[in-house]
Amino acid sequence: MRLKKYPLNLKIRITMNTDITFIIADNQDITRMGMHGYISAIFSGCRMIDVTDKKELMLALVECNDSVVILDYTLFDINGIEEFLIIEKRFSESSLDIVFQ
Repeated sequence: MRLKKYPLNLKIRITMNTDITFIIADNQDITRMGMHGYISAIFSGCRMIDVTDKKELMLALVECNDSVVILDYTLFDINGIEEFLIIEKRFSESSLDIVFQ
């Protein structure tokens, strides 16, 4: 897992991979609906998975470890950077990008 500082790298990876999966990690319905509309308009045919807590996120990552995670960390039930580091170790062999919103 790489916490991206440069959006260009993520854009290149997404545009070259039409089978990309987006995991939308947010517990607000309105935000998830907005992200679905935005992503669908730009990346037609992509897969989207909604998760509303850390347990669902971990299950989704096991299923789709080559994915882009869009995470609202201020509303999500992850308690600090230490938990991100644990996720990073667990999925270190995967091609995973996390985008903070």
